[in-house]
Amino acid sequence: MAAMKFIAPTVLFLLAVSLSLWSPNSPGKMDKQAKENKIDILFATETHLSSHVNSCEILPQNFLVYRKDRPSHKGGVLIEVNNNLVSIPRPDLDSDCEIIWCEVLSKKESILLGSYYRQESKGMDSLDALEVSLSKVVQSAGNCHIILTGDFNLPSIDWVTSNVPSGAKDVNLCKRLLDIAHDFHLEQLVHEPTRYGPTSANTLDLVFLSNLTLK
Repeated sequence: MAAMKFIAPTVLFLLAVSLSLWSPNSPGKMDKQAKENKIDILFATETHLSSHVNSCEILPQNFLVYRKDRPSHKGGVLIEVNNNLVSIPRPDLDSDCEIIWCEVLSKKESILLGSYYRQESKGMDSLDALEVSLSKVVQSAGNCHIILTGDFNLPSIDWVTSNVPSGAKDVNLCKRLLDIAHDFHLEQLVHEPTRYGPTSANTLDLVFLSNLTLK
């Protein structure tokens, strides 16, 4: 039998902003979007879900859902993996921050998928916990590929140069995230604004890869 060749999946990142408020037709709409764009993996943050909401009520039916809801019914992160891929949960990689991990398996190579949301009220603690989580990834998964996405709420970083402008807001937090990315050999791909306001454009939603061949 020929060796299985690993094919990079098609990935969609979604800032959900309360999936629980979506219409009952949301699963059909998302199914259509997933099929039209041949989506294999979907990441979402700020899902605002609770244990009273079943994933099947609001999400596509042909996906396996991994989610972590916040007790306050705010925040929340999830990952959806198409059933045509083999995936397993990885709760052993969690830490004391808003993050969830799963692993997509193949005979040759695997990918660890992480969805993260940095609560601004948690300050440096959330980034410290992210580092703990990534340390677990390295210790347990070795050379496994990593895709880490999420809302990092740090708009001051210039991702083209990987620098923080002098006088920028949250300088220490920004530098901490840059150090984490460097220490774990993660490349950040998003260089354009992901969130627009009346007078601002910020890059808050980020995608980190450990292997650029996954692009």
